[in-house]
Amino acid sequence: MQVCGHAGAQVAQRIAGPIDDSALVTLTGNTRPWAQQVNDAGAAPVSMPAGRLVLVLHRSAQQEADLASYLEAVQDPASGSYRKFMTPEEYGKRFGVGDADLAQVQSWLEQHGLQMTKTSKSRMTLEVTGTVEQVSAAFHTSIHRYSVGGQQFLANATDPMIPQALTPVIAGFASLTSLRPKSQVIRGPSGTYNPTNRTITPTYTIGNATSGYYIFLGPADAATIYDTPTTLNPHLSGSALDGTGVTIGIAGDSNIDLTQNANYRATFGLAAKATTVVVDGADPGQNGDAIEAYLDTEVAGGIALNANIVLYTAADTSF
Repeated sequence: MQVCGHAGAQVAQRIAGPIDDSALVTLTGNTRPWAQQVNDAGAAPVSMPAGRLVLVLHRSAQQEADLASYLEAVQDPASGSYRKFMTPEEYGKRFGVGDADLAQVQSWLEQHGLQMTKTSKSRMTLEVTGTVEQVSAAFHTSIHRYSVGGQQFLANATDPMIPQALTPVIAGFASLTSLRPKSQVIRGPSGTYNPTNRTITPTYTIGNATSGYYIFLGPADAATIYDTPTTLNPHLSGSALDGTGVTIGIAGDSNIDLTQNANYRATFGLAAKATTVVVDGADPGQNGDAIEAYLDTEVAGGIALNANIVLYTAADTSF
């Protein structure tokens, strides 16, 4: 991989003047539509931990323009920057928030009792931790419990507010609610694999001639469905791709048992290649979303036989 030689550009400071908590700007669009009085079940406990809140940052207009130009050039075979990729750190130094501004944001957070625990390599997000009371006071909102569809969720009651001096760099929160999307995975029936003729026989049949039958997919099936030119796909000719030198990153919210991935590869006659799990934060263990993590990691590794498969996961927090 080549590295772009322009990543060391200086990032201009954008926070000008003192940070005045009496001169506030509202971060509009940061309130959920269901966070209404009719659903309000009362304020959340002020001492409740608000861990790993993600504060999203702004790029400057010049950085946005530079980034658009870079993304075009790095994909243009006629450009001198073609495929001259940056490291994450270089990307952050060129297109993220500069050191001076980050230091001022951190100082302001700490004045309100909040801790800035992590800066992303892109310098476009910050992880912040504190209590509900500290978050409410710093961002001039309140966290309530809401009852929606028979379930209770946490959310901010009003749009947060920040000092006007911070608006050039702070965009808002990635989330101030405990509402999460639910997995839509539907588990199919069991089946028996015949290694001699490489076929799977369902233990029982589901579906019908009108709606279609559910079938089992192995690596070769997935390669064929996605028109992937691998040795497993008999319908495409020419040089076969096998994923050598490629890393596929998959984000999930459950951990997995790596022996199941190894068994998947062994069952379909694939060479042994371990999946890597990176836990960023607390380990979520295996939960109801594990099936999605298995599906993604096993099929990705089945199609790209020699690729490095990395599952990134972490336990959820209140927000």
